[in-house]
Amino acid sequence: MASALPAEVHWLFWDMDPAALDVDADETTILARILEQGRMVDVHWALATYGEDRIHRFFRDVGHPELRPPTIA
Repeated sequence: MASALPAEVHWLFWDMDPAALDVDADETTILARILEQGRMVDVHWALATYGEDRIHRFFRDVGHPELRPPTIA
């Protein structure tokens, strides 16, 4: 079963259907948007959902064109 994105972060996905995003399948898209444009409460949700190891792996191995250098640093 797909894990739904919580309504509290839907505002970050104004250009797509946030209800159609799956927390696991769309991890890269979700992390990029939250880490680049989210509030601290949104980042805390990402940390609780994905954990530090997955977020570190995202920065190290995946990356995303939406991320700016200050966010990566």
